[in-house]
Amino acid sequence: MSALPCYRWRLAPDGLATRRQLRALGLRPGGQDVAAQLERPRRRRGPLVAYLYRVDRAKPVRPMTPARTAALAAAMRARRTCPTCRTDAGYCIPRSLGMCVTCHDTPKPTEERGEEPAMDMDAYEQRQAELEQMHADYEAIDAAEYAQFNDEMDARDAQRNQH
Repeated sequence: MSALPCYRWRLAPDGLATRRQLRALGLRPGGQDVAAQLERPRRRRGPLVAYLYRVDRAKPVRPMTPARTAALAAAMRARRTCPTCRTDAGYCIPRSLGMCVTCHDTPKPTEERGEEPAMDMDAYEQRQAELEQMHADYEAIDAAEYAQFNDEMDARDAQRNQH
């Protein structure tokens, strides 16, 4: 078993970079194994560890496709939409609240009287149907992108095998 080279914080040699550093350069690890690790000492706890990859073996980041851009925009829109008032809050809804801050802080009339709020089953079922449709749309987009990627790779392989 071979151990990874270990470097102290800020003392890694040139030619090695973390994932974030690669991304800032427009690169990705591209399936290569970890080349080394970087350790940053901390007081009273174990060191922070970052894995380093070789820059010369890194591959360019895959370009963002229009379908992936649309899917990402839809996912972020869903995270910003309050399920209670159905408005775009302008920020990601906190998972701890489950609704926008305004809806959370506004008392409901039934809560003022000390009664249990009635659950609106129609709204719940409608939301579930929307989520299922959104999931199906994402799956279709992923399948289409995967098929397109495989077709491109098959074409490249066929072109290489001709030469």
